[in-house]
Amino acid sequence: MIWKVINSIDEQVQGASECDLFVYCDGIRSTREPDAMRGTSPWSMSKIGTVTEEAAEAYRKYKRKLQTELREQRGQAESLVVELSQHNGFAFCVKQALLDCEAANVPFCLLIQHDRCFAKVVPETSLHYLMDHFFALSEPNARYVGFPTVKSSKYDASMSVKHKERWESFRDIEKQVVPNTEQELIPLCFWYDSNHLAHVKRYLEIYTPFLSASKELKHLLDTPLRLSKMVLRKGDFIEDRFGQVQRDVMNDLLSMEKDQQVLVCSISRWFGCYLLKQKLDLDLGKALLGIREQDLVFVRHLRGRTTPSPQLRKDIEKEEER
Repeated sequence: MIWKVINSIDEQVQGASECDLFVYCDGIRSTREPDAMRGTSPWSMSKIGTVTEEAAEAYRKYKRKLQTELREQRGQAESLVVELSQHNGFAFCVKQALLDCEAANVPFCLLIQHDRCFAKVVPETSLHYLMDHFFALSEPNARYVGFPTVKSSKYDASMSVKHKERWESFRDIEKQVVPNTEQELIPLCFWYDSNHLAHVKRYLEIYTPFLSASKELKHLLDTPLRLSKMVLRKGDFIEDRFGQVQRDVMNDLLSMEKDQQVLVCSISRWFGCYLLKQKLDLDLGKALLGIREQDLVFVRHLRGRTTPSPQLRKDIEKEEER
């Protein structure tokens, strides 16, 4: 699965094959005997960092094999497997990657999930615009630019149905056309964990909401307890905690009886979350009827399994024979 994702980056994200690639492998918290696992699979508790010793050994061999393949197949760009010593979960694996970028004075990074492959070309023109203009000049608080999945490709339409003119007015104020492309940026009211481009320094601020949240956001959340719901912990997915608060706050603002357009824009800009999408020149409600899904979807989900694939088992057995 991982090579389908890596190959899709090199093939579909223009210029990415020349960039360094770092694969962050989460650590294991503990091992158990097979009969002590919840479920029959040796990987059934892997999301909390617990596997069988057999699975842990297979994971170690997989990481060694992947490192060898990366060096052999990715040419001149540096490619490295980063093995984390402790179990972190998605949010804190991302945090470690961002801290490493910050330490290396890397201002932007492309964050990719292991089971999300690019299915549509991301033009180099768009990436340069995002890094040279959008993040730096146009939206000085922007943290995140996502790429449409099957679900998020329908985001604009679903928000139009839910919030009608309130959403459309807000969206049109914040929307930006990417020059010389058929793409545009719209505000995103939910922090999808799927593939996205990150502004490293600003992204790290989401891990310290008590320090970084604006006065307006703190006032809206009303109490420290509500603000604490944004605090990411080890084992979390960003969208399951931070993203939930973001969605609830934005939906509440867009649903208020009195139009709060200025406040909506201000809070949205603090979250700094945007979606890069294809432009639709027709009325949004009618446009989706005549457009194929593949014209809108940039990122697709690969369906992996909790047990090693037959090919992975064969590779492990071959390595054991050497």
